[in-house]
Amino acid sequence: MVEKLFSPKQLSELTGWHVMTIYRKIREGELSCVRIGNRSIRIPENQVRRLFGNASSEGLANV
Repeated sequence: MVEKLFSPKQLSELTGWHVMTIYRKIREGELSCVRIGNRSIRIPENQVRRLFGNASSEGLANV
């Protein structure tokens, strides 16, 4: 099974956080990311679930 990857903008829309908050959480190690090429980053779905627990499972199912 292929895990869904979220861009910082997509995660921002899903969580209501500002995009810069997403980047800060990545920089501070609160959120892991996958780098694609030199500039693109994606956040794996398991990281989102880790942050929000089961409450995010319902929201992620609709994305």
